[in-house]
Amino acid sequence: MEVHLTKKEKRHREFSERLEKVGRDFADNRERVYLDKLAKFQDEIREIQEGVHVEFQDRLRELEIERDAAIAKARLFLEYRLSCARETFKLEKAGSDEEYEAEKTALFDRINAAIEDRRKRLKEDRENMDIPDPTLTSTVRKITRSNAARAPESKDKKRPKHPQLHPLKEHEIMEDLTWLRKRR
Repeated sequence: MEVHLTKKEKRHREFSERLEKVGRDFADNRERVYLDKLAKFQDEIREIQEGVHVEFQDRLRELEIERDAAIAKARLFLEYRLSCARETFKLEKAGSDEEYEAEKTALFDRINAAIEDRRKRLKEDRENMDIPDPTLTSTVRKITRSNAARAPESKDKKRPKHPQLHPLKEHEIMEDLTWLRKRR
């Protein structure tokens, strides 16, 4: 039984059949295309692992070049910063050394001036005072000591006539001055 179809119906039927065939072909091919793509990806992974994948090796080389350049720049920057730190340290040390020497010299000059001032004052005081001859004082002391043992004197007589103005003696000042000159 053949049914007569119109031209429009025939065309519709042909398109439907073609569409069904394309759908079946796609379903059949879908599995095959998936397996082909999976195999291709697995081959690429194997090539990458073996180190023979061309595109991957090219990209890897580019990245290695970039990495090496970045490392070189970082190394140069580190060397620059180290040299700056060394120079800063040298300058600060030189400044500190100069400051130390200036302070040392100033302190020596102040001490030396104080000693010279003491010497001048001591010399002036000695010139202004009546100091007996040292040979006479030792005799007087012996006499005084021997007399003191025989007759007790009052406390007023034991006090010196001139109060001591400077606690250091001249030979002590000279020793200090000599020591300071040696240290300079």
